[in-house]
Amino acid sequence: MSKEKDFPDFPYDIEDDCGELSETENLCPGVYYVANTGDGLFAGEFYIVEAGKSCLSDAVITLGLPLPHHPELLFYPMDAENGGHMAVQYESLRYRLTHDLPVDESDSLHTVSVFGMEVCPAYFGDYPVPSVTPRGFTTRHQELLRGVFALETDQCEKMIAVCYPIWTAELSDAVVQNAEQIDLDRLGGIHNTLGVLFFPLSSASLALFELTKAHDKALRASGLVNMTALMNAVWESFPEYAAMHNLREQSGLNDGAGLFLRSIGGETDLSRSQENMISVSPGSGTDYLLF
Repeated sequence: MSKEKDFPDFPYDIEDDCGELSETENLCPGVYYVANTGDGLFAGEFYIVEAGKSCLSDAVITLGLPLPHHPELLFYPMDAENGGHMAVQYESLRYRLTHDLPVDESDSLHTVSVFGMEVCPAYFGDYPVPSVTPRGFTTRHQELLRGVFALETDQCEKMIAVCYPIWTAELSDAVVQNAEQIDLDRLGGIHNTLGVLFFPLSSASLALFELTKAHDKALRASGLVNMTALMNAVWESFPEYAAMHNLREQSGLNDGAGLFLRSIGGETDLSRSQENMISVSPGSGTDYLLF
Protein backbone atom coordinates (compact mmCIF):
# COMPACT_ATOMS: atom_id res chain seq x y z
CA MET A 1 0.00 0.00 0.00
CA SER A 2 1.13 3.56 -0.63
CA LYS A 3 2.10 5.66 2.35
CA GLU A 4 -0.03 8.55 3.51
CA LYS A 5 2.12 9.49 6.52
CA ASP A 6 5.83 9.26 7.11
CA PHE A 7 7.30 7.59 10.18
CA PRO A 8 7.72 10.82 12.26
CA ASP A 9 3.94 11.38 12.08
CA PHE A 10 3.11 8.16 13.93
CA PRO A 11 1.20 9.65 16.88
CA TYR A 12 2.10 7.20 19.66
CA ASP A 13 5.14 6.33 21.72
CA ILE A 14 4.86 2.58 22.14
CA GLU A 15 8.51 1.68 22.68
CA ASP A 16 7.73 0.37 26.17
CA ASP A 17 5.74 -2.39 24.46
CA CYS A 18 7.16 -2.67 20.97
CA GLY A 19 10.75 -1.47 21.29
CA GLU A 20 12.44 0.89 18.87
CA LEU A 21 10.35 1.38 15.76
CA SER A 22 11.99 1.23 12.36
CA GLU A 23 9.03 1.87 10.07
CA THR A 24 5.38 2.86 10.20
CA GLU A 25 2.75 3.39 7.55
CA ASN A 26 -0.71 4.92 7.87
CA LEU A 27 -2.98 2.56 5.93
CA CYS A 28 -6.39 4.08 6.66
CA PRO A 29 -8.01 6.00 9.53
CA GLY A 30 -6.77 4.59 12.84
CA VAL A 31 -4.76 1.76 11.28
CA TYR A 32 -0.96 1.58 11.06
CA TYR A 33 1.58 -0.90 9.81
CA VAL A 34 4.53 -0.96 12.23
CA ALA A 35 7.92 -2.68 12.24
CA ASN A 36 10.53 -2.56 14.98
CA THR A 37 14.26 -3.20 15.17
CA GLY A 38 13.84 -6.53 16.95
CA ASP A 39 13.66 -5.53 20.61
CA GLY A 40 10.85 -4.84 23.08
CA LEU A 41 8.22 -7.31 24.21
CA PHE A 42 7.24 -7.98 20.60
CA ALA A 43 9.64 -8.24 17.69
CA GLY A 44 8.88 -8.10 14.02
CA GLU A 45 6.01 -6.64 12.01
CA PHE A 46 2.50 -5.92 13.17
CA TYR A 47 -0.50 -3.64 12.85
CA ILE A 48 -1.50 -1.08 15.47
CA VAL A 49 -5.17 -0.05 15.51
CA GLU A 50 -6.86 2.73 17.46
CA ALA A 51 -9.66 0.73 19.04
CA GLY A 52 -12.31 3.46 19.08
CA LYS A 53 -11.23 5.51 16.07
CA SER A 54 -10.45 3.13 13.24
CA CYS A 55 -12.44 2.33 10.10
CA LEU A 56 -12.32 -1.41 10.85
CA SER A 57 -15.38 -3.56 11.51
CA ASP A 58 -16.21 -5.08 14.89
CA ALA A 59 -15.30 -8.49 13.44
CA VAL A 60 -11.70 -7.32 13.01
CA ILE A 61 -11.55 -5.39 16.28
CA THR A 62 -12.37 -8.54 18.25
CA LEU A 63 -9.27 -10.24 16.78
CA GLY A 64 -6.85 -7.66 18.22
CA LEU A 65 -4.95 -7.71 21.51
CA PRO A 66 -4.65 -4.58 23.71
CA LEU A 67 -1.08 -3.42 24.15
CA PRO A 68 -0.06 -3.95 27.81
CA HIS A 69 0.88 -0.29 28.41
CA HIS A 70 -1.52 1.22 25.87
CA PRO A 71 -4.90 -0.53 26.19
CA GLU A 72 -6.49 1.99 23.84
CA LEU A 73 -4.39 0.47 21.06
CA LEU A 74 -4.88 -2.99 19.56
CA PHE A 75 -1.98 -5.14 18.45
CA TYR A 76 -2.04 -7.57 15.48
CA PRO A 77 1.27 -9.44 15.09
CA MET A 78 1.99 -10.97 11.69
CA ASP A 79 2.56 -14.37 13.29
CA ALA A 80 -0.58 -14.46 15.47
CA GLU A 81 -2.33 -17.83 15.49
CA ASN A 82 -5.74 -16.26 14.89
CA GLY A 83 -4.51 -14.62 11.66
CA GLY A 84 -6.13 -11.31 12.59
CA HIS A 85 -3.47 -9.35 10.72
CA MET A 86 -4.91 -10.66 7.44
CA ALA A 87 -8.33 -9.26 8.35
CA VAL A 88 -6.72 -5.88 9.08
CA GLN A 89 -4.91 -5.99 5.74
CA TYR A 90 -8.13 -6.86 3.91
CA GLU A 91 -10.29 -4.10 5.40
CA SER A 92 -7.51 -1.50 5.09
CA LEU A 93 -7.11 -2.30 1.41
CA ARG A 94 -10.88 -2.31 0.87
CA TYR A 95 -11.08 1.14 2.47
CA ARG A 96 -8.40 2.53 0.17
CA LEU A 97 -10.03 1.04 -2.92
CA THR A 98 -13.50 2.35 -2.06
CA HIS A 99 -12.12 5.82 -1.26
CA ASP A 100 -10.02 6.08 -4.44
CA LEU A 101 -6.76 6.15 -2.49
CA PRO A 102 -3.56 4.89 -4.15
CA VAL A 103 -2.61 1.23 -3.73
CA ASP A 104 0.30 -0.81 -5.01
CA GLU A 105 -0.38 -2.75 -8.20
CA SER A 106 0.38 -5.99 -6.35
CA ASP A 107 -2.37 -5.38 -3.77
CA SER A 108 -5.51 -7.43 -4.37
CA LEU A 109 -8.54 -8.23 -2.21
CA HIS A 110 -8.69 -11.60 -3.93
CA THR A 111 -5.12 -12.45 -2.94
CA VAL A 112 -5.58 -11.32 0.66
CA SER A 113 -8.78 -13.32 1.02
CA VAL A 114 -7.31 -16.53 -0.44
CA PHE A 115 -4.33 -16.40 1.92
CA GLY A 116 -6.60 -15.22 4.73
CA MET A 117 -8.77 -18.33 4.53
CA GLU A 118 -5.73 -20.38 5.44
CA VAL A 119 -4.89 -18.51 8.67
CA CYS A 120 -8.10 -16.71 9.66
CA PRO A 121 -11.23 -18.71 8.78
CA ALA A 122 -13.05 -17.00 11.67
CA TYR A 123 -13.14 -13.87 9.48
CA PHE A 124 -12.76 -15.06 5.88
CA GLY A 125 -14.62 -18.34 6.15
CA ASP A 126 -13.48 -21.75 4.95
CA TYR A 127 -12.22 -22.50 1.48
CA PRO A 128 -15.15 -22.95 -0.90
CA VAL A 129 -15.69 -26.35 -2.45
CA PRO A 130 -14.84 -26.16 -6.18
CA SER A 131 -18.06 -26.49 -8.15
CA VAL A 132 -16.32 -27.04 -11.49
CA THR A 133 -13.47 -29.48 -12.12
CA PRO A 134 -11.52 -30.49 -15.24
CA ARG A 135 -13.72 -33.61 -15.28
CA GLY A 136 -17.18 -32.18 -14.80
CA PHE A 137 -19.29 -30.51 -12.13
CA THR A 138 -18.86 -31.48 -8.49
CA THR A 139 -21.80 -33.58 -7.32
CA ARG A 140 -20.63 -34.48 -3.80
CA HIS A 141 -17.62 -33.85 -1.60
CA GLN A 142 -15.94 -34.45 1.74
CA GLU A 143 -13.32 -32.21 3.36
CA LEU A 144 -10.08 -34.04 4.13
CA LEU A 145 -8.21 -31.00 5.46
CA ARG A 146 -8.85 -27.29 5.38
CA GLY A 147 -8.66 -26.50 1.67
CA VAL A 148 -8.32 -30.15 0.59
CA PHE A 149 -11.40 -31.98 -0.68
CA ALA A 150 -12.35 -35.40 -1.99
CA LEU A 151 -14.77 -34.84 -4.89
CA GLU A 152 -17.02 -36.82 -7.19
CA THR A 153 -18.21 -35.30 -10.45
CA ASP A 154 -21.15 -35.74 -12.79
CA GLN A 155 -18.81 -37.69 -15.06
CA CYS A 156 -18.48 -40.30 -12.26
CA GLU A 157 -14.88 -39.25 -11.64
CA LYS A 158 -13.32 -39.03 -8.19
CA MET A 159 -10.64 -36.40 -7.60
CA ILE A 160 -8.67 -34.69 -4.85
CA ALA A 161 -8.79 -30.88 -4.96
CA VAL A 162 -6.08 -28.82 -3.24
CA CYS A 163 -6.66 -25.10 -2.85
CA TYR A 164 -4.17 -22.28 -3.34
CA PRO A 165 -1.91 -21.50 -1.43
CA ILE A 166 -1.82 -24.93 0.23
CA TRP A 167 -0.51 -26.68 -2.86
CA THR A 168 2.16 -24.02 -3.46
CA ALA A 169 3.57 -24.54 0.04
CA GLU A 170 3.12 -28.27 0.60
CA LEU A 171 3.36 -30.04 -2.75
CA SER A 172 6.59 -30.54 -4.68
CA ASP A 173 6.99 -29.64 -8.34
CA ALA A 174 7.08 -33.34 -9.15
CA VAL A 175 3.59 -33.77 -7.71
CA VAL A 176 2.17 -30.52 -9.14
CA GLN A 177 3.13 -31.69 -12.64
CA ASN A 178 0.59 -34.51 -12.27
CA ALA A 179 -2.31 -32.17 -11.47
CA GLU A 180 -5.08 -30.92 -13.73
CA GLN A 181 -6.52 -27.39 -13.97
CA ILE A 182 -9.77 -25.88 -15.13
CA ASP A 183 -9.56 -23.75 -18.29
CA LEU A 184 -9.84 -20.45 -16.37
CA ASP A 185 -6.67 -21.20 -14.40
CA ARG A 186 -4.79 -22.81 -17.28
CA LEU A 187 -5.42 -19.90 -19.66
CA GLY A 188 -5.14 -17.11 -17.10
CA GLY A 189 -2.12 -18.50 -15.28
CA ILE A 190 -2.90 -20.29 -12.03
CA HIS A 191 -0.59 -18.05 -10.00
CA ASN A 192 -2.65 -15.10 -11.23
CA THR A 193 -6.04 -16.70 -10.63
CA LEU A 194 -4.89 -18.43 -7.39
CA GLY A 195 -6.74 -21.51 -8.52
CA VAL A 196 -7.24 -25.06 -7.32
CA LEU A 197 -5.25 -28.08 -8.46
CA PHE A 198 -7.17 -31.28 -9.19
CA PHE A 199 -5.69 -34.76 -8.95
CA PRO A 200 -7.46 -37.77 -10.48
CA LEU A 201 -7.18 -41.00 -8.53
CA SER A 202 -4.29 -42.07 -10.76
CA SER A 203 -2.07 -39.31 -9.29
CA ALA A 204 -3.91 -38.23 -6.12
CA SER A 205 -1.92 -40.78 -4.09
CA LEU A 206 1.18 -38.62 -4.57
CA ALA A 207 -0.59 -35.45 -3.42
CA LEU A 208 -2.05 -37.13 -0.35
CA PHE A 209 1.30 -38.69 0.54
CA GLU A 210 3.05 -35.33 0.52
CA LEU A 211 0.25 -33.81 2.58
CA THR A 212 0.84 -36.46 5.25
CA LYS A 213 4.17 -34.83 6.05
CA ALA A 214 2.38 -32.01 7.87
CA HIS A 215 -1.11 -33.46 8.31
CA ASP A 216 -0.70 -37.17 8.99
CA LYS A 217 -2.91 -37.21 12.10
CA ALA A 218 -5.63 -35.13 10.49
CA LEU A 219 -5.77 -37.30 7.38
CA ARG A 220 -5.97 -40.44 9.47
CA ALA A 221 -8.68 -38.86 11.63
CA SER A 222 -10.74 -38.04 8.55
CA GLY A 223 -11.43 -41.76 8.08
CA LEU A 224 -11.30 -41.25 4.32
CA VAL A 225 -7.74 -42.37 3.59
CA ASN A 226 -6.38 -45.89 3.97
CA MET A 227 -2.71 -45.13 4.62
CA THR A 228 -1.47 -48.67 3.92
CA ALA A 229 -3.24 -48.77 0.56
CA LEU A 230 -1.99 -45.23 -0.15
CA MET A 231 1.64 -46.37 0.16
CA ASN A 232 0.92 -49.33 -2.11
CA ALA A 233 -0.66 -47.01 -4.68
CA VAL A 234 2.39 -44.72 -4.72
CA TRP A 235 4.69 -47.71 -5.28
CA GLU A 236 2.46 -49.13 -8.00
CA SER A 237 2.01 -45.92 -10.01
CA PHE A 238 5.17 -43.98 -9.14
CA PRO A 239 7.92 -46.46 -8.25
CA GLU A 240 10.75 -44.06 -9.12
CA TYR A 241 9.30 -41.40 -6.79
CA ALA A 242 8.90 -43.94 -3.96
CA ALA A 243 12.42 -45.31 -4.39
CA MET A 244 13.96 -41.83 -4.46
CA HIS A 245 11.99 -40.76 -1.39
CA ASN A 246 13.16 -43.80 0.56
CA LEU A 247 16.75 -43.26 -0.51
CA ARG A 248 16.58 -39.65 0.66
CA GLU A 249 15.03 -40.74 3.96
CA GLN A 250 17.77 -43.30 4.56
CA SER A 251 20.36 -40.60 3.85
CA GLY A 252 18.69 -38.00 6.07
CA LEU A 253 18.02 -35.74 3.10
CA ASN A 254 14.32 -35.41 3.95
CA ASP A 255 15.23 -33.64 7.23
CA GLY A 256 14.65 -30.07 6.09
CA ALA A 257 15.31 -28.51 9.50
CA GLY A 258 18.56 -30.40 9.92
CA LEU A 259 19.76 -29.47 6.44
CA PHE A 260 18.97 -25.82 7.13
CA LEU A 261 20.97 -25.85 10.37
CA ARG A 262 23.91 -27.35 8.54
CA SER A 263 23.66 -24.72 5.80
CA ILE A 264 24.19 -21.95 8.37
CA GLY A 265 27.09 -23.69 10.05
CA GLY A 266 25.29 -25.68 12.72
CA GLU A 267 26.30 -29.17 13.74
CA THR A 268 23.46 -31.66 13.90
CA ASP A 269 22.71 -35.25 12.98
CA LEU A 270 20.20 -35.60 10.16
CA SER A 271 16.99 -37.35 11.18
CA ARG A 272 16.06 -40.71 9.63
CA SER A 273 12.93 -42.70 10.40
CA GLN A 274 11.60 -46.05 9.22
CA GLU A 275 8.09 -44.69 9.80
CA ASN A 276 8.65 -42.08 7.09
CA MET A 277 9.53 -44.66 4.44
CA ILE A 278 7.04 -45.54 1.70
CA SER A 279 6.40 -49.19 2.43
CA VAL A 280 4.72 -51.99 0.48
CA SER A 281 2.07 -54.12 2.19
CA PRO A 282 1.12 -57.16 0.06
CA GLY A 283 -2.55 -58.05 0.26
CA SER A 284 -3.67 -54.56 1.30
CA GLY A 285 -4.56 -53.37 -2.19
CA THR A 286 -4.39 -49.87 -3.59
CA ASP A 287 -7.93 -48.56 -2.92
CA TYR A 288 -6.75 -45.73 -0.67
CA LEU A 289 -9.65 -43.28 -0.92
CA LEU A 290 -12.61 -44.37 1.20
CA PHE A 291 -15.10 -42.02 -0.43
